[in-house]
Amino acid sequence: MSMWGWMSSAGPGELVRTSPRMTAAEYVNILQDVLLPSVEAMYFGLHQFIFVHDNSAVHKARIVSEWFRERPWIEVIDWSPKSPDLNPIENLWAAVVREWNDVEEGHYVRNREQLYLHAQTVWERFRGQNTCENLVALMPRRLEDVIANNGFWTKYWF
Repeated sequence: MSMWGWMSSAGPGELVRTSPRMTAAEYVNILQDVLLPSVEAMYFGLHQFIFVHDNSAVHKARIVSEWFRERPWIEVIDWSPKSPDLNPIENLWAAVVREWNDVEEGHYVRNREQLYLHAQTVWERFRGQNTCENLVALMPRRLEDVIANNGFWTKYWF
């Protein structure tokens, strides 16, 4: 089981299940049916936004690029394939994993359904907090640290 989610400085967006090997067509459906409606709900009347995704093959597929080209109000940031993973959403995913790993053995039944429920619980906990806003606000400093570290990893957690 896999999951896809998005965030902005206003908080986490939707979290959905995906197939274990998401295809480009599935990704386009998520962008169309999950991302756009939830961005519109979070930012009523938004006419333009910046979107970041990594360089996975699914994200770079022709049909995905075409989908974005047909929506010029969405600016997709070029993400260097050799760069450290600075996308702030990785901190949210890390929190999900950290809390899953912190649960004592035997306390949870560890199966896919429980993992998904756990991820939803942690994801929802970020709503109404400043976590995502802080992660986005830290980006200039994180980038400066990567430059100062000659492009190598830095240690940033919220």
